[in-house]
Amino acid sequence: MSDERISELIRADSIDILVDLAGHTAKNRLPVFARKPAPVQVTWIGYPSTTGLKAVDYKIVDHYTDPPGMSQQYYTEHLMHLPDSFLCYLPDEDAPAVNNLPALKNGHITFGSFNNLAKVSGELLLLWSQILQDLPGSRLIMKAKGLSSESVRKTISDLFRQQGIDAGRIELFAWTPSVSEHLALYNKIDIALDTFPTTAQPRPVRHSVWESLS
Repeated sequence: MSDERISELIRADSIDILVDLAGHTAKNRLPVFARKPAPVQVTWIGYPSTTGLKAVDYKIVDHYTDPPGMSQQYYTEHLMHLPDSFLCYLPDEDAPAVNNLPALKNGHITFGSFNNLAKVSGELLLLWSQILQDLPGSRLIMKAKGLSSESVRKTISDLFRQQGIDAGRIELFAWTPSVSEHLALYNKIDIALDTFPTTAQPRPVRHSVWESLS
């Protein structure tokens, strides 16, 4: 349906509270919320930041994502803090058990990042290279759909090599066919490395991997 038709239907159904679960992710319907078809509008779970819409009244968060008194100024919504976590999580039935710290068996620390490559900048890879340089013998595992491309794999490997990091210390994984296989890879990691400035959703970064190699 069009945004106009959905808004008309919400008003006709006398919806009291309308909840957005997508934020600024793909296929969102924020233009519907911008029309304020319900008297109370809330955003929750699908996006880590503000919608930027004054028409959205509340955002459901917790004290981990948004410590009280520290982040309200960054939201157009009023923050509603749940007492524990803002989301519920139930492991997949096929999820492997959590194992002991791999470093205890391996004798070295293994870092890991399973982020979308759109969030991995050349600047970030240089920082990770510095971490590996400072901890001789440490390893890094990266996993992303984009790593199915041989040229992308080579670009990333070349960057680490240029920083003096041997290829044997870097493992690159692409898509895995099952959730259980994906989760099993976490059992190879001691410390997870997040990306910055974007930690949850892809957005433009200052430097790309390609610019770093040019």
